Amino acid sequence: MRNGNRLLVIAAFAVTGATGSVLTAGPAAATSAWTPPPGYVFENSYFGSSAWCDQIGQEGVVAGKWIAYVCHETLHGYEFPRLFSDLYVKR
Repeated sequence: MRNGNRLLVIAAFAVTGATGSVLTAGPAAATSAWTPPPGYVFENSYFGSSAWCDQIGQEGVVAGKWIAYVCHETLHGYEFPRLFSDLYVKR
């Protein structure tokens, strides 16, 4: 067990006790319950904040590639999480 994970487990037991709720770390904790609105499909993912995603989404609407878009920020990566903006479009 890595030192960081070991400290997290020790801190979780210190805060919640052995019978209380347990904090989780890892892939299960990183998943999100967010889903795109009905009719929207994944188009692409962009590194960084949603500003670039919004620009590409607006350009697609103006060019007639899709009728609407949604940008959703997510963290990708377990060891070193990085912020990405996922572009979902409605054609």
